[in-house]
Amino acid sequence: MLFRWVIKYAFCGCVLFVFSMTVSGQTQNQKQESAPFIVLDGPNESPEARYVQKVLEKAYETLGYRVAYQPLSLAKSVIEVNSGRIDGLRARIGDVEKSFPNLVKIPEPLLNFEMVLIADRRACGACDLKWVKQVAVVKGFRAFEDYRAQLGFPLDVVYVTHPQQAFDMVVEGKLTGAIMSNTNVPKDYYSMNHHWIKSILTTLLDYHYVHRRHIKLVPELSKLFSKYKASGELTRLQKEMGVKQTAVLDDNINFGKITAATASWAGYSDTPDGTYFKVLKAV
Repeated sequence: MLFRWVIKYAFCGCVLFVFSMTVSGQTQNQKQESAPFIVLDGPNESPEARYVQKVLEKAYETLGYRVAYQPLSLAKSVIEVNSGRIDGLRARIGDVEKSFPNLVKIPEPLLNFEMVLIADRRACGACDLKWVKQVAVVKGFRAFEDYRAQLGFPLDVVYVTHPQQAFDMVVEGKLTGAIMSNTNVPKDYYSMNHHWIKSILTTLLDYHYVHRRHIKLVPELSKLFSKYKASGELTRLQKEMGVKQTAVLDDNINFGKITAATASWAGYSDTPDGTYFKVLKAV
C-alpha cells in the first residue's frame, strides 16, 4: 500500500510539474509575442552586421522588446530615424547627432571599423589618396565626409547608393578607387587581382542610436552593452559571427628597421619620395 501511495503521488507530482512548465512556456511565448517592436535599419548579412544585430536583439529582448528591420539605404536610414518613422540605427560613427538632433547615441561603442581606400595599383602606384583621380563613395557615409573635411587637397568624388556599386566601378576600371568601410569590402576582393590594393585611412568607432522618444532606454542599453563587454559576451559574439576586429598599434612600439636598396629608376626610386619607396613605407 505504501509503495502504491508513493507511486500515485509521484505520478501526480510529475503531471503537475509538466503542466506548470507548459503553462510557464506558453506564458513566456505570449509575453514575447505581445512585446512591442523596435524597428531598426537593416538587416545585413556581413559578419559585422550579424554581430551587431545579435547584440541588439539580445539587449532589447532583455528590456522587453522585439527587434524588426526596415531595409533602407545608408543615407535614407538616418533621415528616417531622425524623422521618427523608424526607431533607431543599428550602428553609426559617433557624431551623427550633430547633424540629426533627434538621434540619441548609446555611449558604449559596439564595434570599431576601418575606413579604407581600395584601388588599382596600375592606375595610381602606391595609391596615396591625393594621387587618386576619382573615388566612389556611398552617399550618406558620414565618416568619409568628416575625413574629407580635414584633407588638405581636393578630392573628386562620385556618389553611389550601395558599396557594391563602388566596388564594381573599381573592378570595371571606371574609377581608380573607392572609399568604404572595411566591412563592405567583398571577401573575394583580395584573390581577384594582385593589382588591387587596400589602404587604411582611419579607424573609427560605431555606436547604436535611437530616436529621442526612446531616450529612457539609453541608460539601460548602455548598462547592458557595458555588461556584455565586461563579461566577454561581445568578444564571444564577434568570434561566433566571424568578425575580425581591427588592431590599433601603439605608436610607441618599435618593431625594428628594414633597409632596402635599388637602382635609380626615374620617377620610382630616384628620390626618397619615389613611388617605389612609398610602396615600401606603406608595407
